[in-house]
Amino acid sequence: MGFWYPDLQLGFYCPIDFDIPCKLASSENSTPVFFFEALCVASAIHSIDKHCLSTRTAVIYSDNSNTVDMFNSLRALPPYNPILTSSVDSLLSQSIDIRVLHIDGSKNSVADALSRGKFELAKSLAGNLSIINFTPPRNALGAVKK
Repeated sequence: MGFWYPDLQLGFYCPIDFDIPCKLASSENSTPVFFFEALCVASAIHSIDKHCLSTRTAVIYSDNSNTVDMFNSLRALPPYNPILTSSVDSLLSQSIDIRVLHIDGSKNSVADALSRGKFELAKSLAGNLSIINFTPPRNALGAVKK
């Protein structure tokens, strides 16, 4: 997973090396892309206060329309509720207003490179990009399958 703050030239990366929620593991045969896209947006939300000190509004871009819909409607299927609840709790505690907007995947190249661990590509696309690791908020994961 990866996201970045263009104005700060700061990128974030998290390898997907953890278990997924039980309900997703039992209901889907393949890697749930939507789950990781939504978890990445939740992670970005949780990090806003830490890295963007004076920001009270933020725009987050995602190339996954299900993720955009979930955060704009504040409605999710039960396995995704912990992600949404965690995000809303963080926004309320930080007094931050966000908008999650759709962006074409071809225009989301820095975040795409970060999410794939292609750091040199991300740096070449974004100039003076610094990259740090992040851990998704654990309360967004719900019950996980071991």
